[in-house]
Amino acid sequence: MKKLYNKAGKPALLYNILGVSACMIFKGIIFDLDGTILNSTQLNIDAFYHTCDIHLNKRIDEKELLKMYGRPLIEQMKYFSADKADDMICTYRDYSHKHHDDRVSLFPGVNDLLFKLYHSQAIVGLVTSKTRGFAERALNLFKIKDFFDHLIFCEDVTLHKPDPEGYEKMIKLMGLPPSAVLSVGDSPFDILGSKRAGLTTVLVGWTTFPLEEFSNCLPDYMINDFNSLLKLFSSKKL
Repeated sequence: MKKLYNKAGKPALLYNILGVSACMIFKGIIFDLDGTILNSTQLNIDAFYHTCDIHLNKRIDEKELLKMYGRPLIEQMKYFSADKADDMICTYRDYSHKHHDDRVSLFPGVNDLLFKLYHSQAIVGLVTSKTRGFAERALNLFKIKDFFDHLIFCEDVTLHKPDPEGYEKMIKLMGLPPSAVLSVGDSPFDILGSKRAGLTTVLVGWTTFPLEEFSNCLPDYMINDFNSLLKLFSSKKL
């Protein structure tokens, strides 16, 4: 069991979801894409390195990159250079487009989880800060798009994570109260945005963010594999 610490310096425990009470049953689940179900982190980081080498003539430290990782691309680029952001986006996307299909993969258990959720009574959604084109490319590459009932991309919201707008829109599409929806992510932006929308949150154990980054937005649960999530969906045998 891993520990995080709050502002008072007191330990806050993140329990494996397998220990959840049987009375807590959810009817909907929202996934983030990059770093949660899609293993694309190293491609994205390499694309940043390539972009910064060309336009800023310097190598950005990975810890500095992670400060904005998970935000819309335009916000990330403006963080490093407001004047060169547009050109940097073009370079980043060119690199990603060229290497995408060979450098991304699904995390273990994703296909099995989505297949079982699809054939259950669960409503499944995706909320990502990625643009529609790149997100759908990944979903179609691995043939998992049809497993989702609802999709929200970067273009579908005005305010992005950690603002709750995307999650609030998804809840309305699902037709469920926030208390009946679980949200799964890998970044502090995912967890904080979900909490602001009133959702129960799950942090994936393969997050690239240091656990200290979640001290001010503690997730309700932490998992080390996707099989654990199925324990929360017993409205129909999976």
